[in-house]
Amino acid sequence: MTGTARLADIVLPAAWWPEKTDLSEHSAHSSYFLLREAAPPPAECWPEEKIVFALARRLGLEKYFPW
Repeated sequence: MTGTARLADIVLPAAWWPEKTDLSEHSAHSSYFLLREAAPPPAECWPEEKIVFALARRLGLEKYFPW
C-alpha cells in the first residue's frame, strides 16, 4: 500500500503490470508487445476485467457485458 493509496477512500485490488500477462501497444512504432507475468500477484489481486465486471454487476449494468 503506497502513501498515495492510503489517501484513497476505495482501493481496488488490481494486479500491477509485472504481475499479469498482457498485450501492450506502442503506437509510435506501430508495434505490439507481449508482456509476460514476471511475478505472481498477491492472492487478493484481481485482473482489471474481473473488477470491471464485478462493478458493472453491482451497478446493474451486466446487460452491457454479456460475455
